[in-house]
Amino acid sequence: QIPETYAGEYAAYLQSLVDSAVFTDGFVTSEMATKANSDIEALELAISAEKDSILFYYGMKEIMPQRAQPTVNKILTEEKSHLRQLSELKKGLADI
Repeated sequence: QIPETYAGEYAAYLQSLVDSAVFTDGFVTSEMATKANSDIEALELAISAEKDSILFYYGMKEIMPQRAQPTVNKILTEEKSHLRQLSELKKGLADI
């Protein structure tokens, strides 16, 4: 595997990929939100985006060197937490 040229190179690379591949752009997020006809539908869109993000990071994890694994694992933990929070919100709204 190719060594990092500078400390944090893989983390920076991951972030640039995320910025271009995962729904972090404000315009994309707003466009998605305007398509939602209800709070539940908005949460379903957000849940779908989180799932896509998790799949993306699992794919990245497979191609990253071993020393980058802790960074990817930390991001995956965050994304899974977001997914749980959104799922709980959706369940709470469905119970109303």
